[in-house]
Amino acid sequence: GQPLQPQQQQQQTHQYQQRRWHSSPIPGVRLEDKARIQCGLPVLDSSLAHSILPLPRSERIHTLAITPRPPRTSPSPKGSSALYNPQLLKAALAGSRRAGVQPICAIPPHHAAAHNGHVWWPGEDGSLALEDPACAAAMLWDGRPFKRPTNFPLDLLCSWHFDFTAFGTEDLVKLSEDLFVLSGVVEEFALDPTRLHCFITVVAQHYNDAPYHNLNHVVHVLHSTWLMLGTSCVQEVLTPEDNLALLVAALCHDLGHDGYSNSYHVNIQSELATTYNDISVQENYHCATCFSILRSKECAILEHLDAGLQRRLRKSIVGAIMSTDMAKHFEHCQAFNQHPPTYDKESEADRMLLIKVLLHAADIGNAVRPFHVNQIMSRRVHKEFEAQARDEAAAGLPITFAVDSNNPRMCAQVELNFLDYVVSPLWTRLAEVMPVFTEQLNQLKSNRRHYEELANLEP
Repeated sequence: GQPLQPQQQQQQTHQYQQRRWHSSPIPGVRLEDKARIQCGLPVLDSSLAHSILPLPRSERIHTLAITPRPPRTSPSPKGSSALYNPQLLKAALAGSRRAGVQPICAIPPHHAAAHNGHVWWPGEDGSLALEDPACAAAMLWDGRPFKRPTNFPLDLLCSWHFDFTAFGTEDLVKLSEDLFVLSGVVEEFALDPTRLHCFITVVAQHYNDAPYHNLNHVVHVLHSTWLMLGTSCVQEVLTPEDNLALLVAALCHDLGHDGYSNSYHVNIQSELATTYNDISVQENYHCATCFSILRSKECAILEHLDAGLQRRLRKSIVGAIMSTDMAKHFEHCQAFNQHPPTYDKESEADRMLLIKVLLHAADIGNAVRPFHVNQIMSRRVHKEFEAQARDEAAAGLPITFAVDSNNPRMCAQVELNFLDYVVSPLWTRLAEVMPVFTEQLNQLKSNRRHYEELANLEP
């Protein structure tokens, strides 16, 4: 669709948040255990329970409680599906209608995201019926059913045109929470919502006020990563564990970044450079900071998972964050280009390569968003380059990258070079392997034409 102007986005978000319905205890619910609710209607299956919350009739438009199966704290049996059992869904819907209740959601929002951001549910004849995307399902946490809407409208969240370049910390934290919840990992791994909020908040506090490598950039990367994870071609390859690792890595991939490049740290022999022996200095620091936060009790969102799963998640998170070192760009591109276009879900190596490619593509992917977003982010990068160049000149060090942010033609040429030699080759291959990303590649090509025009303007 056509991108909304920032004012329109703000108005739409405000209207959406005015009609949100908030978390509140629902009376009359007796908890048997975390995997089952007993509400006077038969529980369909002890491990895949669906039942209807006994709300007053006036509130019955928001009534379907879904607990798909016991929360996962260890690997699923091979071949198990994250999707709900359609037969049980059908039975649950029929039972709800007999009880005079209108269900609003029979699949979780993260699966709905694959349907253009709308919430769908199967009708009695097996067809899919569309529901209001502003609605959300009642979910079960720690014995308390509660209603969890998103902070922002789904049609914005599910769009590459969503412009949040002007968001402050509070809204970026809310947006990050939305993406984690909608991804399904909170439900899949029984992540504690309070700890998740604390984790995201503390991570946000660890980002510095650098011109580009700040929380706003990171949430753009997280959003792009989430959008890519929502495509069927990616879902066919990556597992829920991979999804969780990739989202954590996206959120933490620049933790504590000070706005200087690895080469700058190596040249001045900073404490970081000496600590990490001049190798992927920033990326090593981001990983270490990520797991330092995860070890704190208030933010320990993974501590309830079994030891084997925690080790696998750590391996994937570290591998993903380390892959964002630009010094490894061409190495990753070569591996991606040489790999056959099909990926084997049973192959850890295949999945790890795809994890690295997706995060790196998101990290350098400003150009697959609308031109005005690309331009804002590009200017921020150039400001950061300028600041580093001034410090390098003052220290008598070689200038890593010289750019004059007040020279539009020079900035446009810098962006052209970056697109031609770095971004385009990776996204072109990504669209070849997964044609669902063709639209993003076309946006990149459109943005390139804009920069070419700017670079050729008369001074």
